[in-house]
Amino acid sequence: MNYMITLICLLATTLHRGVGWKSEGTEFITAFMQNYQVYTYNNVFQLTVTALNPSTSVYVMIYNTSFELTLTLEEWETRTVLLPSTLELQGTAVFSDRTVIIKSTKPITVVSINYEQYTADSSTIFPVNSLGSEYYVFAPAAYAPEFVIINHNQTNEILVTLSSTVTYNGSYYQPGENLTITLSAFEAVQLQSSASLTGTRVQSKYPVAVLSGNACATYNLACDILFEQLIPLNDWGKTFLVSSVSITNYTDIVSLIASQTTDIRYITGGTSNNITLQEGKYSEIYLPSNSSLAINATKPIMVMYTFTGGFGNYPTDTFIMNVIPFESLSSSYVINTEFHVNNYVRVTAKISVLLEIFMGNNTLSFIPTWNSMSGTDYA
Repeated sequence: MNYMITLICLLATTLHRGVGWKSEGTEFITAFMQNYQVYTYNNVFQLTVTALNPSTSVYVMIYNTSFELTLTLEEWETRTVLLPSTLELQGTAVFSDRTVIIKSTKPITVVSINYEQYTADSSTIFPVNSLGSEYYVFAPAAYAPEFVIINHNQTNEILVTLSSTVTYNGSYYQPGENLTITLSAFEAVQLQSSASLTGTRVQSKYPVAVLSGNACATYNLACDILFEQLIPLNDWGKTFLVSSVSITNYTDIVSLIASQTTDIRYITGGTSNNITLQEGKYSEIYLPSNSSLAINATKPIMVMYTFTGGFGNYPTDTFIMNVIPFESLSSSYVINTEFHVNNYVRVTAKISVLLEIFMGNNTLSFIPTWNSMSGTDYA
C-alpha cells in the first residue's frame, strides 16, 4: 500500500471532541491486529499522540514487557511513538504481552497506524472511559476477517455470538453459537475467520476495546489491511449524513448494522429507500463519487464507511472508518497531518457554516469547493 493512503484514512477519521464520541482522555489501551504480511522487515507499528494542554506527560508501555517510554508535550504538540516490530497479533489466540497502554497527566488524543509494505491502515483510539460492554463487529469478507478484544485492568468474561465459523482452542464454532472467553487484566484475544464476521456480537462483564476489520481486503487494487476501533452500542446513533470520498468512476460502500429490529430510511441521489434490519444483520449501500447519503433509523445503528480505492491521479488503496452520528457531531476537532505526503480533510456542515469558516478565513491560501447534500441544508 502507498503510505500516503494510510494518512488519508488517519485524516478521514479525525479526532473528535464531542458528546458520546469523545476521543480525548488520559488512559488508552490498544493492540495491533494481524496484517497480511506478518513480520516483514519494514513493518511499522506507531502511535501519534497530541497534547491538548501545556506540560503534558505521556507514559507508553507494553504490558508484561520491558518496553516503557515517557514523553513531555506542550499544548497542540504532536509526537510519534514507534513500537516494537514484534507487537503484531498472529492467528486466533489470547495474547498476554501485546497490549499497549497509554497514560497521561492531562487529556491527549491517540491515533494508531499499522503499516507494512503495500498494506496499511489507521484508527482513532478512544480512551478507556469511552469503552463499552456491548459491540457488533464489522469485519467484511475477504482474505481474513478478524477482530480483537482488548481487556482493561481486571479479569473479564467475554461472550461472543458468532456470525461466521471460528476455530478457537481447537474447537470449531458455527454461526449463531456462543464462545465464552475469560481474559485477565490487559490481555487481548484475536479471532479470525474465512468468511465475514460482520454482525458478530461481543458482550462483556466489564468494558473492553474492540478493533475489527480484515487482514487483507481486496476491492479495486491489491489487498490491504483494514481496521478501526469500534464504537460501543450505547454510543450508536439514529441520523447520519455521509459524503462520498470515492475516486471518480469508483464506488464506495456504506454499511448499516442493527442491534434490534430497526426501520431505516435513506436518501441518495434524490431517491428515498426503506429497509428493515433485524438484530445482528446489516445492509450495504453503494455510494458513487461526488454523491451523498442521508440516513434516518428508528433505533440506534452503527454506520461504517469503506473507501474502496482505485486509480485516480495515483493508485489509492482501501480503508474503513466510523461514520459519526448526526447527534454526536461537534464544533471542535483535532486533525493530524504529515509531511511529505498529500493530506486531505473532508468537512460536512451547514452551507452557512462552511461559508463562515472558509470564505471568511484570510489565512487560507485556497478556496475550497463543496457539493450540496440532496434534501438537506448541508454540504
